[in-house]
Amino acid sequence: MAHEERGREREVAGVMFVGDITKVDIGTSSFEKLITEKSLYIDKSRFIEHFLNETPSAQLITRQRRIGKSLNMDMLRCFLTDSADHRDLFENLYIKSSPVWEKANSAPVFLFSFKNLNLETYRDVISDMINEYANEYLPACTGALQTSYRNWFAERGLRSDGLLLLTKIVCAATGKKSYIFVDEYDKLLLDIARAARYSEVRDYFTQFYSAGLKDNPYLKKGLLTGVMRLSHEGMFSGLNNIKTYDVFKDAVYNDDYGITENEMSELARVAGFDLAEARRWYNGIKVQGIPIYNTFGVMSMIDGGNEFDCYWNRSGTMDIIVSLLNPQRKRTLLSLLEFGSTAQVSVESRVSPQTLFSEKTDDMFYSLLIQSGYLSLEKQSGTKAAVAVPNVELQEVWSRFLLRQLVPDQSALDGLFTNIADPALLARDIAGFLTPLLEGLSYFDLPEPPGADGRKRTPEVYYHIFLYGVLRMGIDNLGCTRLLSNRESGGGRYDVMAERENEAVVFELKTAAEGENLDALAQAALRQIIGSRYGADTGKPVVAVGLAFRGKNCRAAARRL
Repeated sequence: MAHEERGREREVAGVMFVGDITKVDIGTSSFEKLITEKSLYIDKSRFIEHFLNETPSAQLITRQRRIGKSLNMDMLRCFLTDSADHRDLFENLYIKSSPVWEKANSAPVFLFSFKNLNLETYRDVISDMINEYANEYLPACTGALQTSYRNWFAERGLRSDGLLLLTKIVCAATGKKSYIFVDEYDKLLLDIARAARYSEVRDYFTQFYSAGLKDNPYLKKGLLTGVMRLSHEGMFSGLNNIKTYDVFKDAVYNDDYGITENEMSELARVAGFDLAEARRWYNGIKVQGIPIYNTFGVMSMIDGGNEFDCYWNRSGTMDIIVSLLNPQRKRTLLSLLEFGSTAQVSVESRVSPQTLFSEKTDDMFYSLLIQSGYLSLEKQSGTKAAVAVPNVELQEVWSRFLLRQLVPDQSALDGLFTNIADPALLARDIAGFLTPLLEGLSYFDLPEPPGADGRKRTPEVYYHIFLYGVLRMGIDNLGCTRLLSNRESGGGRYDVMAERENEAVVFELKTAAEGENLDALAQAALRQIIGSRYGADTGKPVVAVGLAFRGKNCRAAARRL
């Protein structure tokens, strides 16, 4: 109900976005830059109201990747800071009419980004950030406080009370309490989870946050943001005043990150893109069961002339996932790439990086994927959850990721489809091309559960995603304008279609049990394409390709229709 009420209020306010719909800046987290340059900005200023109206003096908000955490933090800084008057930036936004408007330009604000911290220099870098802020206020402080600060600076690499000292100095100089904001609080700990000095870094941050955010008489409010909820291992055990708002349970900030359905409807109306297709591509990651659109994907799509594509960039999280894969997890991830499928997994809402790597527990592994936005949490009951790949963009991400595990040598894809003009040669080429690559499938220890007839077969989805991934990686060689998967066409739903300028190549896959004839099965797949008229709606000539797989063996049959 709270979510619905907020949605109605936003509609009544009539403010969805400001700026030029054709001017998209996806490379900045600077709120001031977006507004002053009149770039497209979706109005998330109600976030400020939610933050200020929440009672806890220390808050932790965790959200998936690429949905606007850093931008929101900078917007909040611009609104509250008294070091410069930014009130004109909010002239056409919701917050201008909010009761909290009176708090604009009212207090010292200190924003720390921990995005680029590393194990060797993290203490010095944090101390230098504090020092840069403190030097603006020291001249107005007493000699005793200045001496105290000089002593701290001399041994800054050994002390973790820098936030407390900073706010004390500021209060002495201005008579005001400070706001402390920390962005990407979790990144360093995730980066060094397997390092010998991990406990040292964790203990430093435990003391750092405890001194700065707990019972600090000079603090107005504190806010930390990141991807993962890391409180499992006690980093916040001393902070009894901190409240966490995560993707599993948050009824406050649901609409403040990502793009809501109402906002997307308005963007689609003005920008002219297909809302239903945008929903397929970029919607579906969830916060407390409420689906949201990935901000980066949507903005990149608009910036690219409303072209639907995979804009999700590789991150360090993918490297972590590689190190945590085992055969069962690989099978689960592959099964999730089947259209509309879900998997039942164990989930722990809080993640300990050390435990994640040392014990390789499933509950933390899947929590990592949910919290970072690679899977969506469809339903949860206690520690059990149903998860899914929420949209086409993330299906692309997983396809490419899993294919890299199957075919490490991407140069093997260079010769794909050298003889596409002749169906007989095409059938020979595609089967001959795929067969050696199928050696990589042993990496996934392919299962063979019994089918409806009681005979054991590897599920088609494993070969489906393998084929789709191979075609995706070799798309330039194919000359494809579009590569589609699991789409309705003719009298059913084809498996894969590679659409070229003058033709559409449609693939139908079958898997064989031991003793079944692969060539006959490939012919059956070919007849299914013909009988169901797959690809006819493209208005182009269709090249039908039936593929049959068993283990690491492949046969093909092809015909130009």
